[in-house]
Amino acid sequence: MEKKLFCYYGTWATYRPGNGKFGVENIDPFLCTHIIYSFLGISQDGSLKILDEYLDLEENWGRGNIKKFVNLKEVNPELKVFVAVGGWNEGSAGFSSVARDSSKRQKFANQVLQFCLDYGLDGFDVDWEYPAQRDGDFSIDKANFVLLLKELHNKLSPKGILLTIAVAAAESSASISYDIPSISRYVDFILLMTYDLHGPWDDNVGLNAPLYENDVDQTFAEKQLNVNASVHFWVQSGAPKKKLIMGMPLYGRTFTLRDATQTNIGSSHIGPGIAGVYTGEPGFLGYNEICEKKMSDHWLRIWETRQQAPYIVSGKNWISYDDMESITLKSQFVKDLELAGAMVWSIETDDFHGICGKGKYPLLNVINSIVRDGITATTVSTTNSPAITNSPAITNSPTITSAPSTSTPESNETACDADGALIAKSEWLDKDEFLDIIYWSRQVLGIILGIIWGTFYLKGFIALALFAAINCGVVYVYCINFQQIDEESYGGAWELVKEGFMTSFAGFLVTWIIFYTGLHFDSLEAKDY
Repeated sequence: MEKKLFCYYGTWATYRPGNGKFGVENIDPFLCTHIIYSFLGISQDGSLKILDEYLDLEENWGRGNIKKFVNLKEVNPELKVFVAVGGWNEGSAGFSSVARDSSKRQKFANQVLQFCLDYGLDGFDVDWEYPAQRDGDFSIDKANFVLLLKELHNKLSPKGILLTIAVAAAESSASISYDIPSISRYVDFILLMTYDLHGPWDDNVGLNAPLYENDVDQTFAEKQLNVNASVHFWVQSGAPKKKLIMGMPLYGRTFTLRDATQTNIGSSHIGPGIAGVYTGEPGFLGYNEICEKKMSDHWLRIWETRQQAPYIVSGKNWISYDDMESITLKSQFVKDLELAGAMVWSIETDDFHGICGKGKYPLLNVINSIVRDGITATTVSTTNSPAITNSPAITNSPTITSAPSTSTPESNETACDADGALIAKSEWLDKDEFLDIIYWSRQVLGIILGIIWGTFYLKGFIALALFAAINCGVVYVYCINFQQIDEESYGGAWELVKEGFMTSFAGFLVTWIIFYTGLHFDSLEAKDY
């Protein structure tokens, strides 16, 4: 049976700066057998919710990222595309509320099914972190999670849609949250989060994802905080190996040592370590950030022989991470134990640009070479990436056309077409980036309007017209400075955008007419007859 490689894709990476910015166009669709779009949310009434409407959807000039993601199947028809619901930030309360109520479970399952059919998805991943923990219900979540998965299975399975779950790996957490034999019955694969086993939340420094235990591990619970113990716990608890997918982190955990001379595993620390220039989170660094740091700064790499993983130290900075050597050992571990495959969190923190000299996606390539017997990275370019069709309608089996732009930007300018639409002509301003500018400009102007409104207590037609004028007029104000015409820029992919701009332009004229009319009527209201 072919081994699987599940890759989580954290969509927020599109907002990262510089070489950390990662979008669908950066995904090599041949490096993973299954890619999971992360995340959707869950409401306490049983509704599936979009967490970033602007990024995920096409409506209201959105970027349509989910549809772009599904279109990767046009490049690799063998690829399985999933969406995930949940994640750490989504918490536990929403899941707990839905899982305890049969009508909410049914509503949620129906919405999940329809969403998968509408977008042509191959699977759905449930990432409840965690049943019977955090802000969930400690007494009933464990049993209710089984009922929720059963409801989803009964809806999705007849349509051939796969169901997976991401789960806490270590026994100390998993034994609280999961009825392992029962949940195994209703899912196609179980994705073990065999990472974050140690981090800045601990009293002492430890490895993020050690393969084996360490001599400093004294208690039973401490001895379970490693990959080997976690995997064997799940197998011994009734999870079939043919369904177990072992997670590997493409990131590290950072600490600030209390004493720069005390660097061994178990040394004291005072809190999270340095944040990354791309990810910006204290205590966390993507592998791409770590390998770049190693190239530019002086770091001492130490290999922890017992636990089969490295860490690096510079002064009081201490970083646990996985590199090509430790990923090789983990990949062989998956193969030796005859598990169903591997999973990575997450694809956008590998060295996807190949900046560190080991080629693009060095860690994913290592996993593929062992787990999947030699699959390697392909050359990904925008000419291979499927374009979004001009028709935003979604069917159960979406038809996708490919109409990549072949024109080369000639200058750092923007231009208006004959209809007043703004067209990007520069290397620094592509379609998505321009829509970002429009979106955030409208938000900023909305705040400014609120200040004006509150300060001068505008009322009547003036206030209404001023709001509409600012909301509709952003594009026009930006566009009137340019009168060049470039019908070739981005081709037909801009048609939908141009239509929206025409609407804004018309709205701009209409609202300013109302504005001046409002001045007249408000002046009449002020007269004392």
